[in-house]
Amino acid sequence: MTTSTRTIALIGCGLLALCSCLCALFGLGGYAWTRQVIAADLPPTLVPRPAFATLAPGALLPTPVPGSYQSQTACDHPYFPIRPGATWIYWMSDGSQKSSVQTTVDSVSGDLTQATAKFSSVGSGGGTDHYEMSCSAQGLQIHILDSQPSPDATSTYTYSNYSGQSLLSPALFIPGATWSESYTETNDFTAPSHSATAVIQAATTRTIGDPQQLTIAMGTFEVLPVVNSGTVTISITQSQPLVATPASDSIQATIYYSYGIGVIRTESHSAGRDSVSELIS
Repeated sequence: MTTSTRTIALIGCGLLALCSCLCALFGLGGYAWTRQVIAADLPPTLVPRPAFATLAPGALLPTPVPGSYQSQTACDHPYFPIRPGATWIYWMSDGSQKSSVQTTVDSVSGDLTQATAKFSSVGSGGGTDHYEMSCSAQGLQIHILDSQPSPDATSTYTYSNYSGQSLLSPALFIPGATWSESYTETNDFTAPSHSATAVIQAATTRTIGDPQQLTIAMGTFEVLPVVNSGTVTISITQSQPLVATPASDSIQATIYYSYGIGVIRTESHSAGRDSVSELIS
């Protein structure tokens, strides 16, 4: 691989990470928050669509009890439990590539009124992404801080014009609720032979659907689906004209949240591609 080709691939990974982040955070997918590979974690068969089962309530995993989840901080959401050491592993597929990612909560500080959490996503591909979550009575706002797609390439992120929430607070997180989020993100990418600055304007609307039963490889879960619809506009300034990007794109996603567990499955469509992620551990 030539230096220019490798640089294009790295920048592309950075943009994919952004799209993954946006799709996930259009419901937080945890999505499947990066594009790293842990081949041993992949199930033998990837199911392209979820199977919805009709089972007795006792067969569900878990069976939520309203009010039974006791949040420790404002970041600790019943449908997205953020506590130090909490870890999720997801497999991911976009039709042509299969991978998995592990996301871990590194630290949480604050109380039930205001709190901040930091978490990271890593994979055997050698990349690491770091995130920060700001939490209040209104909800959770999630930002990517930096990413390192390879040992000699890094991206750092800054935000402006931020409005709305990534996830509503527990009291507001009910079927039928609708909210929005928008911001401008600046991504500064550096590598030995290339640098680039991408300015991304993102806006999305999210709506919580009715409770459903969702069966995946791990079992059957009662979930709340969050349907997300958004747009992303990207402009890039580069030290060399290596990457061509669309001026804008739409992102559609459905994220399935389970009480006391977090994101169970994410289905998204962006940049002309369908992708899916699913909890495996």
